[in-house]
Amino acid sequence: MDAVVKGIVEIMEKWPQRLQVLFVVSITVLGISYVLLSGLFSSPPEKISAKNSGTGATTIATDGGSQNSIETATINIAGDHNTIINGSKTKEGPKKGEEVFDYATAQYYLGLAYQDGRGIAFSDSKAVQAWQEAATHGNADAQFLLGRAYEFGKGIPANQSEALKWYKMAANQGNADAMNSVGNFYNGDKKSIHKDSKEAIRWYEEAIKRNNINAMYNLAQMYYSGDGIARNRRKAFDLFQKAADQGDGDGQYMVAVYKYNGLTDTPDKAGAISWFKKAYDQGNVSAAYALGVAYINGEGVEADFRHGADLLKDAAAQGDKDAQDALDQLREKQERARQTYLEPVKQKNDAEQ
Repeated sequence: MDAVVKGIVEIMEKWPQRLQVLFVVSITVLGISYVLLSGLFSSPPEKISAKNSGTGATTIATDGGSQNSIETATINIAGDHNTIINGSKTKEGPKKGEEVFDYATAQYYLGLAYQDGRGIAFSDSKAVQAWQEAATHGNADAQFLLGRAYEFGKGIPANQSEALKWYKMAANQGNADAMNSVGNFYNGDKKSIHKDSKEAIRWYEEAIKRNNINAMYNLAQMYYSGDGIARNRRKAFDLFQKAADQGDGDGQYMVAVYKYNGLTDTPDKAGAISWFKKAYDQGNVSAAYALGVAYINGEGVEADFRHGADLLKDAAAQGDKDAQDALDQLREKQERARQTYLEPVKQKNDAEQ
């Protein structure tokens, strides 16, 4: 190479000075053009691989944060860059339209992908692993889901102390679902955790400030039963009503119970039926039983024995013992009526023939 360069220099020394300058400029332009063109026509940058990230590249559902409205996109967990990107990683950063999340959020979404089996093989245990990674990096949603995994033993052995620990971490970051779960623990949900009604109420109230429907219902139940707090059915009703107005089936059922029995005001059975129907439409089994009884007895609604019996059958099929008992009693009454009234008539008709 040195000999080639030396030869070129010796030849150039024999050229006129103007020609030497022109040659140097031409070589420089060619060099710049080569660099630009090689960058333009080279293959696109490689995506961050599963091997590099240690967590895997997969296709999951994401639109940048919403779990309800989703689009399927190829994403990569970039452990070395602490980002998650729809597309290729470039020195200039994400391209237009690409979604970029921090590492903890990336792991949270990866856990959801494993949990739902979307674009990747379903695996509760791998979902938990991803949430553990996200939770330790401060993601509150992952902390809540990790708490649930520990509470119910899904993807990891059940451990109530660990569940409460992660719930509290998420709750302290403002996660309302976690606040409700902490309240449940202190409300005596778990025998392994010391019951503390004051703590339960405190956490429920914090969750309610964030419009958590489950906390509304749970605190209402405490006021309704007087368990750990002074019984106050008016306060209970207000909370049940608040949950019911937001579509909670259990809250709707309790509003109906209040109206049907006149627990705070004059009984309003017609109004109760309306709320029972709303609760039933939400899948509330107790509402199916209550409606069945109401239709059979014609209370608050025009009597319809067949429809009432169908509602009782529906409730019984879903495990409602009261509904099954009611059906058994109806069958006994029907049999007694048959023996008392229909059988003698049949025997009389047979004799006359």
